[in-house]
This record gives sequence, structure tokens and C-alpha cells, in this order.
Amino acid sequence: MTAALSRTLDNAQRASDQVHHRTSKATDDGRRQQKQLQPPHYTYPTANSLARSLSSRSKLRLRRTLASHKCCPDVAATDPAYITQLWESVMAYGAEIESSKGAGKKESTAKLSDSDFETTVLIPYGITIKRRSLTENFYGHFSLSGLPVDCIERFIFYKKQFALNIWLEPDDENSKRIQEEFYAMNGYFCNEAEFTAYALQEVLLDERRYPKSAEPTEILMAPVRTLQLVQKPTSPMWDVPTRLASSEKRYDWNIRPDCAYYISLRAFPFDFRHDVKEFVSVVQKRACCPYLTIGFQKYLETPETATNQVAIASAIALYNRWRLKHEALQKLGIAGDWPENHKNQLRHYSITFVEAAWELWYTTPKTYDVWSGCTMFRMKSGDCHDANSIVLLLGILNDIHYWGLTVHGKSCLVDIDTLVNGNIGN
Repeated sequence: MTAALSRTLDNAQRASDQVHHRTSKATDDGRRQQKQLQPPHYTYPTANSLARSLSSRSKLRLRRTLASHKCCPDVAATDPAYITQLWESVMAYGAEIESSKGAGKKESTAKLSDSDFETTVLIPYGITIKRRSLTENFYGHFSLSGLPVDCIERFIFYKKQFALNIWLEPDDENSKRIQEEFYAMNGYFCNEAEFTAYALQEVLLDERRYPKSAEPTEILMAPVRTLQLVQKPTSPMWDVPTRLASSEKRYDWNIRPDCAYYISLRAFPFDFRHDVKEFVSVVQKRACCPYLTIGFQKYLETPETATNQVAIASAIALYNRWRLKHEALQKLGIAGDWPENHKNQLRHYSITFVEAAWELWYTTPKTYDVWSGCTMFRMKSGDCHDANSIVLLLGILNDIHYWGLTVHGKSCLVDIDTLVNGNIGN
């Protein structure tokens, strides 16, 4: 009230000064007359008169407000305490929203090289790593019953079954040549890129590529090798595994394995190859359904980084293979009780290289009727400084490729065939 009174007095004083300024003045020759007389001093507003004026105006506004409430009885009277409480709730909610936004911005993204990658990413997604080597018999593991027990004889058999370039001859001559090369690279302090390049040249082989216009029309079950292929989970056909627990870090699943093997689209009839992408993820317009992932240790990385890389790549590949199988079995009405032969079709193999040392892994689902994560088992390890270890590695790679073409590849075709009602042959 005092501030309002002071402003009113100032306004009144300015008004008085303006009136006084407008008072007419006589000219020197007396021709001009006084137009307006200065008001007498007793008409100036005083503090008491202004206070009475403001009070009467307030009363008038109050009467008008009360009259309006009487005219409009539906308008509820305001409660200052309730309004204050309401604004406090609004402000508290706004602060909570801002806090949550800030928390989201501060959430860190997990990287393969993180020391806590296993606890913040693998475990929440149900990915378990069993690091103790298994004593499993490879001949029985790959279900090679009826095939030669000797790895060289199997190599000859594989070449007759599939006329491909990927087969590796696991003999003494070949193993000694590879052994000498790895010794030389160690002696000359070669970096990881040179170890990788040699492995891709002599051990992890590829098939010939054809231009799209010259692609053979005949059906051929064959592998496709990819290098550092980025495969983001942007398609329903390539989805992220179900997250089973919360974590302090998020992971984007933008995988980029150093090397991976897929099934070629040439395994499908020529007129159906364009439609394969409706059922599974297709990469480079020529491959689908990966079955083997390779990881190389990079410069200044720990061996765990390569293990994390293949664990993630194996998990997402196996999960999407599981989805395809689950949908096919749902159509057959047996998704709740998987037959044993269907369970054996769901695996993903991986190998990690740390310079000359290698480790073999394979990944299987923990359960089959529902996805509850997967387990990556360490099967075997070796070193390319040892000729016998090289023979073992070459034989294992041959067996993995044969399993990938016969068991994995053919089962993928059968499952897709089930979903399209026999548009392709079993």
C-alpha cells in the first residue's frame, strides 16, 4: 500500500508541474493573455486524500467481484493454500523430469574393451561364458558318425561333397609352413594387422564372388566370408536378444566382427533369393544366417576384448537363428517341446586369435521353448607355434564349415520352407 501511495504522489506531483508549466505567460508587448490560472494550493492531493481514494477504489473492486460471483454462482472460490500446494506439486514434477533427463544424458555406453563389460552387458542379457576347456570329443560333437575318423581323410571327403575353396589340408607340410610364418612374424615383431592378414590369406579362406548380373542360377550350398561387417539391429529380422536384467550401462549392439562366415543365398532357388530377406537378415545382398565368427586381438587390447566381441556376435546370431526356428516350430505346433534333433541345429561357433594363440568356442541356448540367454563354452585352445596345434586347428575349421553347410545351412532352408508353405524344397 505504501509503494502504491508513493507512486500516486509522484504522479500527482508531475501532473501539478505540467499544469503549472501550462500557465499562460504575458509577452513584453502585453498582447498575450493568461490562458489558464494556477490552481490554488489547497487543491493539491495530500497523502490522506490519496489513501481514502485508493481505499474507496479497492472497496468498489471488491463489490464488483462479489457481484460477479453472485451472478455466476458456478465459479468456485479460490483457495490460496490449495493453489500454493498445487504449484509446489507442479514444480516438484518439473524438477523430477529435468533430473531424469539429466540422468539419461549421463548414462554411459558400454564398450567391448571395458573391464566390467561382462557384468554390465553380458550377464544382464543372459550371456554366460564358460572359460574352462571342455574335454569333448570333436568327432562326436560334430556328429561325424559314418565319416572318416582321420582328419586328412575327412578333408578329402569334404572336398568331394562340396567343390569349394575353403577346405584346408591338415597335413604336416601345410602345418610346418604356417608354423614357420608365425615364428617369423614374432621374430620380426610384426603387429596384429600382419598376423590378421596372414590368417585371412592362409587359414580363413573365402569363395569366389560373382557380379549380380553373372550370378550362377544353379543351387549351391556355399559359405560367404565377411570382414568387419557392421550389422546394426535396425531390422525385425536382426533383433537384439531379450534383456533379462537391468544394468548401469547401455549397449547398442552395433556389432562389427573381424571375420564371419554366412550361408550364401546361392543355396536357395534363383527365383526365391530376392525374398529370403522377408524371413532372415540378408547382408551384402548375398548371404544370411551366420555360423562362425572370428575375433582378433587389436593393438593395446586385452584378450578379453576379443572374447567379448565374439560373445556378443555369437549371442545375437544365435538369438535370431532361435527366432527363425521357434517360428517354424510354432507353425508345426511343437514350439513348446522341441525335438532333440532341432536343438542340435542351434549353435554358433567362434575362434579368437591373440597373435599366434587361438581359442575355440561354441554357443548354445540355455533353454529352447523360451529364450533365457545363452552359454558360450570354451572348447579348445592352441598355439600356431606348435605344428600339431595347427593340424588340430585346420581340421576343426574343416569340421565347422561342413557342419555349417550340412546341419546349420540345410536346417535354415527347411525352417524358411516351413514358413513359406513349401515354396522351396527341403
